[in-house]
Amino acid sequence: PNEIKFSAGNYIQFHIPNKGKVYFRSILGKLVYLASSKPKVPDKPPNFCLFLRRKLKNARLRKIDQIAFERVLDLHFETKAAKFHMKLELFSKGNIILTDESDVIISALEYQEWNVRSIKPKKPYVPPVKEFDFLSLSKQDLEIALGKSDKENLVKALAIDLGLGGVFSEELCLMAGVDKSLKASALSDKELDSLFEAIMDLRSKGLSPVVVYGSDDAVKEILPFPISRYEGFLSKPFDSFNAAIDSVFTQRIESSHLEQVASKSRSKTDALQEIIDQQNLRIKGLEKSEVENQRKGELIYEHYQEIDAFLKELAVLRKEKSWSEIKRYFSSNKLVKSIDEKNGTVTLDL
Repeated sequence: PNEIKFSAGNYIQFHIPNKGKVYFRSILGKLVYLASSKPKVPDKPPNFCLFLRRKLKNARLRKIDQIAFERVLDLHFETKAAKFHMKLELFSKGNIILTDESDVIISALEYQEWNVRSIKPKKPYVPPVKEFDFLSLSKQDLEIALGKSDKENLVKALAIDLGLGGVFSEELCLMAGVDKSLKASALSDKELDSLFEAIMDLRSKGLSPVVVYGSDDAVKEILPFPISRYEGFLSKPFDSFNAAIDSVFTQRIESSHLEQVASKSRSKTDALQEIIDQQNLRIKGLEKSEVENQRKGELIYEHYQEIDAFLKELAVLRKEKSWSEIKRYFSSNKLVKSIDEKNGTVTLDL
């Protein structure tokens, strides 16, 4: 991928004697690893999670297998009452499937249907096994696999037919010095020899994990060993592949969570500040109104006799005249500023 995306994923909490809690995290469609801290969990777990809790409570993990060279893990669980298998599919969107001891499906995170396999209750679990296993692939197997591939070029044939993925398929072509855009079935004997030598070399590499960064400091890849494709890129070595994964995914997820918490906190603070600002404006408005109303009261008191006389005269006129007639009547009175005939109000100039 151009840039690794982060998500909280799923996790299983184990207890190891003399060590304590261990968090086995699965990010479906990507990877699994042992996380150094407990992931954040939703307030209300999904129904499938609650189902697994009931089935696997106090279970012991007896073994973990990888199914051939596929991106499928098989976790063997045992309780006092029964034995279970949990299949973690790490390809495409990923999936979690719980089966019984005989590999009959009990339930799954997502039910799926293909021409050759079905993920549904009471169906046998059939893994997506490829014809050739990269880890034991012979030169003859390689020739057969590439010869029958219908992919448009070599790099796609290696990535899909042999299950190598894009990164290591590109690396194999670079190591072999073979054009990745060639038709897989059209390789010469020399090119096949070079490619198989590169495969042998790749399979023999020891672990020397690194995290590779792009120019913007974004994580580009987490690799079990350095590859030529990323020569010149900034990278950081780690003692184990799990430590490399954990340093990226756990820290980034926790940082993302902290940022979300901080963002929510900032939003609440901003909202409270807006309320405070509005209340301060309201207070200032009330203070201004208080001063204005106090002055109005003082003016009324100072001109009390004039106002009282006017109101008595107006009361008499209202019994006999309309508002338009009253407006003409007071047109020369300096005390009367305006008369609103429609609303029947009089404004005095004090």
